Amino acid sequence: MKISSFSRSAGVAIATAVLAGCGGSHNMVPQTDVSLPSMTPQQQTVQLADPLTSGKVFDASYSGRVTTKDKRKSCPTTTIEGEGDASFLHQSSEYTTISWVRVLSGCFPAPGATFTLTSVSHPEDSILLKVPGMFISGGTFNYKVAGGTGRFAKARGHGTLVFTVYQGYMTYSDKWTGTIRF
Repeated sequence: MKISSFSRSAGVAIATAVLAGCGGSHNMVPQTDVSLPSMTPQQQTVQLADPLTSGKVFDASYSGRVTTKDKRKSCPTTTIEGEGDASFLHQSSEYTTISWVRVLSGCFPAPGATFTLTSVSHPEDSILLKVPGMFISGGTFNYKVAGGTGRFAKARGHGTLVFTVYQGYMTYSDKWTGTIRF
């Protein structure tokens, strides 16, 4: 098939007109007259927040019963169970079991406990708090947040526990303060 000289000339003329309209450039970059307001480098940088990068204030208060179950053939266990309110959990329960150990001729509560704080309205959400040096006789102890369940599965943090026992070790109250990341 033969292309006529008129068709070739018309094609060249159209191509020349298109390039001339674009400033003769074959790299066509759209030009805009929109000006953006000046922004600081902090405003220009968009960062995705890592939920484990900043600590949030954590406060909790509970009260309840201290129950020691005597096991005739071995050392007893002590259960601490209470109700209260905590940051991010709201109305919640508190639970731990403290083992006793045999030393020479007697049994003594082992220092340390891991508390579970569980939301009443969302029982799938709980926070684990490890208190390595805690004794059931009461006192002020440091704790570490050691994860949990639900939205607190990766929780971390630390703080102070003030634990008070009343009436011959039958009731207690406590106050947790610190930070938590989740």
